[in-house]
Amino acid sequence: MTTPYVLAGATVALCPDVPAALDAAGFGVLAFRHVRGVRVVGALALQYQTAAYQPIGAKVSILRRVARAPQSLQLDLYRITDAGQVLLRTAASEDRQYSFRIDVPQIGPHYFVAKVSSRSLSGGAGSDLASLSVTLELESAVIEPA
Repeated sequence: MTTPYVLAGATVALCPDVPAALDAAGFGVLAFRHVRGVRVVGALALQYQTAAYQPIGAKVSILRRVARAPQSLQLDLYRITDAGQVLLRTAASEDRQYSFRIDVPQIGPHYFVAKVSSRSLSGGAGSDLASLSVTLELESAVIEPA
């Protein structure tokens, strides 16, 4: 029987530099800063845009993959005093790429380049913990562990 992997112990980190080569070795030499207080990491998906066409005589349309679809990743965090969160907030105020690493125990690091497109302080009741919601717009493929 196979045991599923758990996300406990997973980390999120970012770096203001972009590697010369978009591969694990290129990302591996960057100085990443951990972002503490992460509650939820959205899905890292491999998804493609498709185009439909219907040749003469065909009874159904055929879909063909044409390009990698734009992808967004949502991060939800507890708002704390943390150098990684400061860097993440800085990234939200700049229109430039940052490198990101999501490291999942027993699976390994996932690397990608993204821009931060939004940052919001989540509201709630007086007894709720302050939290942030950050959206990343991926601008590279996700480099997964082998």
